[in-house]
Amino acid sequence: SEEWHDYSGQLDGRIPIRMTLRIQPDRRVSGSYFYVKSLQDIPITGEVEADQTVVLQEHGQPGRVTGIFRGKFMERDAIGRKLGYEQMEGCWAKPDGSDSRLFRLAQLSERLRRPGENRYAVAGLKDDMAVERFAQQFMAEVLSGDRAKVAAAVHLPIIVRVGGWPIKVRHKEVLLARYAAIFHPAFLQTFAHAVPHAMFARDTGVMLGEHGEVWIGERDGALKVISINN
Repeated sequence: SEEWHDYSGQLDGRIPIRMTLRIQPDRRVSGSYFYVKSLQDIPITGEVEADQTVVLQEHGQPGRVTGIFRGKFMERDAIGRKLGYEQMEGCWAKPDGSDSRLFRLAQLSERLRRPGENRYAVAGLKDDMAVERFAQQFMAEVLSGDRAKVAAAVHLPIIVRVGGWPIKVRHKEVLLARYAAIFHPAFLQTFAHAVPHAMFARDTGVMLGEHGEVWIGERDGALKVISINN
């Protein structure tokens, strides 16, 4: 099995980025990172030194190094606990050293994958791109208030909270009638910050939203929203 780590952080203290790294036993590193604004993966390769310093080259264009992350995995957290690969900070710069920017990353999750296994295989899903297209489309429909398309994407029955109480919704008509109470302003405000790319997955599904606002899975051969934590 291979060890994969997902990170969330910022470049220049204000630009949200995410990074996925495969750290091999010989300390060679490969993976990708992306700007949350664009959701476009940029390949990276490098290695971790014995003192936990790390150099990662980004390959923004085929055959070309377009930037370099130079940093270090922190040995201890703020309260003194020993760390492995959970936190990294340093500087990103262009290959000639110009346009230097600080970066800081914290681990969101880590998991083991079999060689060649896709990200969402643990949830029984074989096509990562299809899962992410579905997530991006559902998120756009929720945030634009396209009630009919949102309702069509949800697998029923589903348990949601209405007025703080859990209710089981069995029919699309009920979902539409209670729509405003389910997708209330506070939920929409939080869900707007979800990142529908390189999402966390487990055997029960794929998580859309930092706090598990929505879970995606396969039902009757189709991708569906299988849980809404509102």
